[in-house]
Amino acid sequence: MTARFVAAVTALLLGVSTAAFSQEAQEAFTEHLIHQLTCKHAPDPTATLLYLNKSKRIHLDRGEGADSETCWAIRPQLEVKGATFTHICASAEDRLLLDLFPRLYWRGPGTSAGTGLRLVSEEDTATIKDWIKRTITADETKLEVGEPTFVDGRTEISCNSLSFPYQ
Repeated sequence: MTARFVAAVTALLLGVSTAAFSQEAQEAFTEHLIHQLTCKHAPDPTATLLYLNKSKRIHLDRGEGADSETCWAIRPQLEVKGATFTHICASAEDRLLLDLFPRLYWRGPGTSAGTGLRLVSEEDTATIKDWIKRTITADETKLEVGEPTFVDGRTEISCNSLSFPYQ
């Protein structure tokens, strides 16, 4: 997590709101999200979810849970450097995160879903794969692209801690 993004989220949580800061916060958020989506390390969706909630893009009380994961509709849809996303889903394996943020994460019975971050788009798979190459990384990544598993949409991108066996 970049220092710039931490400062932006902290200011949002403390209620700081100026037009200049809002633009800076949005830029910091985009930078943070792109970093999470490189999927070169296990994700931590907490700051992303807190930012989307504080900026009223998701409503924590409207999350839908299944298989130890929670999904929210993003309203208005989230535009990230040319790609648009309609939903975000997240899970956490860390017991501390589960205890600290019960409206973000929950754990159902059975096997852990790992700590994961998923974004769902109405765009087709080829378009999203091209966007990933242009925007996120042309290098090797553990970011997965496929059909949405829980919410409606055409394409889903996901990064999960279970892809990193020794973390």
